[in-house]
Amino acid sequence: MFKNTTQKIASLARQNKISSTLLAFSGIALWVIFSSYANGPAKNSQLVTGAPFNSNLTCAKSGCHGGGAFGGAITTQLLDSATNAPVTSYVPGKAYKFQINLTKTTGKPKYGFQTTAATATGTNVNTWGKPPTSTHSILKSKHNYVEQSKALTSGIITIAWKGPAAGTGSVVFYTAGNLVNGDGGTTGDQVVNNSLTITQGPVPAAAPVATNEISSVKPAVPTRDNYSLKLYNQHGSMYIMFHNGSKQQKVQITYTDLQGNPLMSGITVANEGDNVWPVKGDKIKGIVVANVITEDGVRTSLKVIANQ
Repeated sequence: MFKNTTQKIASLARQNKISSTLLAFSGIALWVIFSSYANGPAKNSQLVTGAPFNSNLTCAKSGCHGGGAFGGAITTQLLDSATNAPVTSYVPGKAYKFQINLTKTTGKPKYGFQTTAATATGTNVNTWGKPPTSTHSILKSKHNYVEQSKALTSGIITIAWKGPAAGTGSVVFYTAGNLVNGDGGTTGDQVVNNSLTITQGPVPAAAPVATNEISSVKPAVPTRDNYSLKLYNQHGSMYIMFHNGSKQQKVQITYTDLQGNPLMSGITVANEGDNVWPVKGDKIKGIVVANVITEDGVRTSLKVIANQ
């Protein structure tokens, strides 16, 4: 009987040791699960921004965090990268900064977050820039999420973002924040979330391109209005006065009879403006026709009564 009693006591001791060991391992496993979310919920397949395509879940609604009372709040805004001024619409292709501000009224929490951007219909908008220190970007379920890589000591998170292509339309930023007590568990933490809608602004007009090149547009085709031909008499000698309405160019002067038969021809240079040439030559007598054909192809004619 004593022997049997001793055996029972030994058996109970072994059972208690096994139970204690299992309990210890279970506690370690739970701590690993709870604390592992500190490196980012999306890395653990937890999509908790509160977006419709996340089934409107946040860490609080999914039951993984809660019970904290830090007086926490969250605000988000899109800032112009050049001026840091908040904007309500984006210009396609322009650089911006998406800023998350997690605030508290009491306690000394650490911070976590998860954010994503999508169109009004839920299509992914991945124009995030390089994630800041201690954060990362990850693709899950066809959406890009930016979240913490470890518990953050500051509740202000600024992420580079660029306006998507024209035609994308309004963009909605879904963001959840977590103010945690840092004990590695899921209680005593406070979850906050919001959404920010940014409309698409007008596409800027293309800026004029500065150039030093001369315009390649050709001038209008010259006409007779640019030129004139008339008689000019000085000191008893006869001349023809040709007005060249274009730049300096070569001209052909031809004298013909009234039937168009050539009498004399030559080539000279006409300066811009008035040019005076004498009418002379053995064959230039009586009524003749003076013809001036310019290098740019205009013909001007005038009847001339040459000296006998």
